Amino acid sequence: VGHRVHYYVFTDQPAAVPRVTLGTGLQLSVLEV
Repeated sequence: VGHRVHYYVFTDQPAAVPRVTLGTGLQLSVLEV
């Protein structure tokens, strides 16, 4: 309860990753490799 979560997506096509609406305390980072 109350934990912050950070998701990382590693991809060679960052434009192909859909935009996702996340709730409070959640964060998504898309990194190009």
